[in-house]
Amino acid sequence: MCEDNHTTVTYVLLLGFQNLKSFKIPLFVILLLVYIVILVGNLLVVLTVLIAKNLRHPMYIFLQNLALSDFLFSSVVVPQLLYITWWETGQLLMLKFCDSNIIDHFFCDLSPILNLSSSDTSVIIWSTRFKDISVVFISRSFYIGFEILESPGMCEDNHTTVTYVLLLGFQDLQNFKIPLFVILLLVYIVILVGNLLVVLTVLIAKNLRHPMYIFLQNLAFCDFLFSSVVVPQLLYVTWWETGQLLMVGCIFQFYMYSFLGIVQSFLLTVMAYDRYLAICDPLRYSSLLSIKHCHQLVYLSWSLAFVLDSVEVIFIFHLKFCDSNIIDHFFCDLSPILELASSDTFIIIWQDLFLSVIAILLPFLFVLVSYTCIVITILNIPSITGRKKAFSTCSTHLLLVVIYYGALIALYLAPSGDNSHNANKFKSLINMVMNPFSNPLIYSVRNKELVRGFKTFIHRQLWTK
Repeated sequence: MCEDNHTTVTYVLLLGFQNLKSFKIPLFVILLLVYIVILVGNLLVVLTVLIAKNLRHPMYIFLQNLALSDFLFSSVVVPQLLYITWWETGQLLMLKFCDSNIIDHFFCDLSPILNLSSSDTSVIIWSTRFKDISVVFISRSFYIGFEILESPGMCEDNHTTVTYVLLLGFQDLQNFKIPLFVILLLVYIVILVGNLLVVLTVLIAKNLRHPMYIFLQNLAFCDFLFSSVVVPQLLYVTWWETGQLLMVGCIFQFYMYSFLGIVQSFLLTVMAYDRYLAICDPLRYSSLLSIKHCHQLVYLSWSLAFVLDSVEVIFIFHLKFCDSNIIDHFFCDLSPILELASSDTFIIIWQDLFLSVIAILLPFLFVLVSYTCIVITILNIPSITGRKKAFSTCSTHLLLVVIYYGALIALYLAPSGDNSHNANKFKSLINMVMNPFSNPLIYSVRNKELVRGFKTFIHRQLWTK
């Protein structure tokens, strides 16, 4: 605050064109039309260069960025100009400036203005840093993105284009390959049979046609596919101590692995929403989550996962892979694929980070908030019996969530120690089989309705014949 005999300036008054008040309507119309032309024209240039393959040349990339800059530049000032022209004046909040008015510079740059201010400028400083980082990131992303898409994926004359990859698997466990193979095979059989039984039981049993079981059916189907993408290859690599995949097949394996992993995350999220409505808003449960809404959420989970993962994989397909073709892993994960690439992988790394936020972090926060509300609601139930009954309706899903996110935390956040590469392999293996293996077992043990439906299914298929 300024001293008592001074008024603190908290906003500025913009006068605009005071001498043109009598012409404000035609001036406003002209400025509005010019602004619309600026927005539409520059946006068309940006989209045209982005879509048209024949314009992927340096001159047009520069033109596209210039058009984007003009689009943003005009949007900073012209809306305020239109407001001032129509209302003949305008206000903007500003920092507090008290006492000192001397700037030791030849123009008003940001740094001397902030030094002059009596307010807290930390937010402005951090926003400026974020702006600088964003400009660098966006410019570099545009450049690398077009470079990747324009690249035919061919290597130079003195380098060999990789057409297949060699998977090394668990080289340190060659002496234990038979027991390891048998264990993995048994686990895979349990995964296939368990999840397939859940899918068929929910499909046939009429008493299981509720949103929770429809979500569970889709989760079991997703687990069935998820394990089948990698485990057969893992069994082959374990038995033969090495394995080969076409480069295209390797990228496709990662695509399916990532796609189905995202679907798992989304399905667990909508199941948390289902449990939230069942406990926190039971009177409106049927209207808010009907069978129709349930199917819409399922379709949205699969479709959104497909769209999000496809964008990243399109860029991976345009990378160059030259000379080296050895992957020290038992399947094609993103990290070993990018290590093989001879192209710049900057934009793909950032895409993967963005995808992780959208597909893992945000769903995790949603689940966390949902269960916080559920716990608060359960604690407000007066009777102990009511609390136990309410908790039992969500305990199974909560256990699945803990296993799912616990495996992800162990894979990506927990330290690996000295032998990090082998540790990462084992953590990947646990993450890959833990959820598909545990989900049908947990639900079959803890859910009486599912067990009853399963017995009905077996009785119809066997004893009626």
